Amino acid sequence: MASYTFYNVKARAKEDVDESQVKKTTYTNSKTGRISYALRAKGADGTNMTKFIKKDLFDELEVPTE
Repeated sequence: MASYTFYNVKARAKEDVDESQVKKTTYTNSKTGRISYALRAKGADGTNMTKFIKKDLFDELEVPTE
């Protein structure tokens, strides 16, 4: 399985998170309708972390959608 690197703002450090703990989600801008693609995970200290990714990677990932 792959792991993804997230930045934990609270701990001010990068964290590697296993693919089994990652979920994918989308954010839609209410003014422009632009869609952003992201991965979400919980850090070791329980902090929610978000990593924005390209649509190509989003489409090929086989992880649950949030």
